[in-house]
Amino acid sequence: MERSRRMMASYRAGKAGLDDVYRTICQEGVETLGATRVGIWLFNEIGDAITNVCTLDARTGEERGVVLEEDDFPAYFRSIRDNLRVVATDAATHPATAAFDETYFAPLDIMSLLDVVVFIASSPAAVICAEHCGERREWSEADILYLEQLAVVIRMLLKIPVNRAA
Repeated sequence: MERSRRMMASYRAGKAGLDDVYRTICQEGVETLGATRVGIWLFNEIGDAITNVCTLDARTGEERGVVLEEDDFPAYFRSIRDNLRVVATDAATHPATAAFDETYFAPLDIMSLLDVVVFIASSPAAVICAEHCGERREWSEADILYLEQLAVVIRMLLKIPVNRAA
């Protein structure tokens, strides 16, 4: 988590870009959790969709740009708003995530998922997502706590004014 904090300080000072910070957070998540994929998703202004701004896949590298809309995945959006996280050992059958199975989980071989919501001013602003591929994974309390800590880093990052000092 230290690399993410240092990168965020560089961003605040105008020495690093936002994409660099996202990439560092995802890289640390993959390395520390041993997850196959870690991604950051931002809510749109009205809160009915999230867009992937960075996912690091240990197998294939970085990706971004996928948009998930509440109309297509209402159980997931309801769950992250109500529970603030999703802990799915079997992502394909978990009530909040089962709708992703054919379109998202199966093509990427995602078996388990751990999501934590980032709030700013009592509104959901982002989701940090850890995904494990190839085999199911029981997420430990330490895994959940670590992802919650990364969510705090993202929260601080999103609160940095866009017109920061150079």
